[in-house]
Amino acid sequence: MFVKELPENSNLANIKVQLPEKVLEQYQAYCGGDAQMWIVGSMMGDWFLSPNPPNIKGERRLYPMPIGIEPSNILEWEIVENLN
Repeated sequence: MFVKELPENSNLANIKVQLPEKVLEQYQAYCGGDAQMWIVGSMMGDWFLSPNPPNIKGERRLYPMPIGIEPSNILEWEIVENLN
């Protein structure tokens, strides 16, 4: 299933996605990250993803979207876990 196929009322912060290969390469060149990341959403004027689930206790690593990756690109990414 892909993000664009989720019901309209889904909480994206509970979705873990598989990064496409090109996006993963950009992420790792830009700031790091894992092949599968949780959607965090918009904060401080940028979009973030995290390798840590939303319900983690303690610190949660956040990675901003690399330059050239738009939040709308997430709609085409495959869901690997859904906590909704």
